[in-house]
Amino acid sequence: MSAKLFAEKLKSASRGQFEVWNIDRLIELVDTADSVGFAAVISKQFLGVVARCLGLEPTARDVERWTGELIPALHAPAKAYDLSTLQMGLLGSLFRDQGKSIHACLASLANVRVAASWCHRTRVSVKKATHRLNSALDHMVSSIDSFLDSHHDALTDSDALFDLSARSVGATVAYPTACCQLMELLALKFLHHHQMGEVTSAQATAALLSTMIKANPGCLRPPSERHASSLPPVLSALVSSGYTETAQRLVHGWTVWVCDAWDADRPGLAGPYASPGEIAERILAADLEIGDHARRQSSQLAAALADCAYVFVPSIYDDVVNDIAAVRLTPSLIFPKDHPNAYIVGGRQTQAFINLEFPDTVGSGLLPHHTSLGHPRTPEKVAGPAAVLAITALCGDRLMPDCTPRLPGARSLK
Repeated sequence: MSAKLFAEKLKSASRGQFEVWNIDRLIELVDTADSVGFAAVISKQFLGVVARCLGLEPTARDVERWTGELIPALHAPAKAYDLSTLQMGLLGSLFRDQGKSIHACLASLANVRVAASWCHRTRVSVKKATHRLNSALDHMVSSIDSFLDSHHDALTDSDALFDLSARSVGATVAYPTACCQLMELLALKFLHHHQMGEVTSAQATAALLSTMIKANPGCLRPPSERHASSLPPVLSALVSSGYTETAQRLVHGWTVWVCDAWDADRPGLAGPYASPGEIAERILAADLEIGDHARRQSSQLAAALADCAYVFVPSIYDDVVNDIAAVRLTPSLIFPKDHPNAYIVGGRQTQAFINLEFPDTVGSGLLPHHTSLGHPRTPEKVAGPAAVLAITALCGDRLMPDCTPRLPGARSLK
């Protein structure tokens, strides 16, 4: 049976969709492999990841997990990291070929993760680490710009953005999911421009971000806990660029949405590993009485809201922590250490921060969790905060609150 006929049979049986690569496409792949070698880049392991990513409708969680399989071991040869970088770039290209622009951006975040892991290798010079990480961040910005070139108007048109996002996930969570993803991507783009001294590009990105938030009510409704990582970079971009009113509106909207989800006997929003089905059921649980989900008490959304209000918008901090306390939420999070295993979901180099303590009223000093690591993580040292916040964006289940006071726009804390 030919490859084309095999693909058609699988498609007709609703068991998946596959590309059949002809000789021209294979030549393109060989050219992409460059001098490293086609056989090594198009490995059995990589083809398995490609088949899952392109033959199915992967969630952001799927992309994180599957690209994590391609990260070399810490002590692997440098060539292994070169291969992984090429594979992430090729995966992003294949996503774009299928019209999955946001997935291509996620692949670019995975590429930043590979570069961040490489920086932890012994005998790596600061110059080489900076070059590799900045190259990965430049590629991330390029992927985001590619999305904006095709869908720029959708960011300021809620109907268009909903139609675009509904292609990949269920309608109930499609729109707010896309809003949170795109806010975070724009904020990461801003942070890299800011780090590189590209002031005009940074300001233009922050302006677009502010306009998007004002135009899209979905930006005020994070559908699950995995979007807590959006808040620090987004508020950094807004506050440092003079959009403090938009920042306050965002924090207030998130606080109302989150606290309503946990009000009375409601089960709360879904956790960071939940399926789209559970996310939708929890959002609709109170009104439609569907699902049978236990009430979640710990929340990284609560931790992000309290921490970011304290650092970026102190004028509304007291209201935020009072509202969180009123619905008996416990601010908690997974804290990544300065190690590449902390950059992968399921990695061991993390620490659980349960029941983070926040003062009832805003103060002027750093909070204990701001100094818990004692120094910036290695990738942040060499390429700025976008290098580590790209990882929290990809993982969606961890926060780096020690990094927050170092972000642009953070108020001075002692």
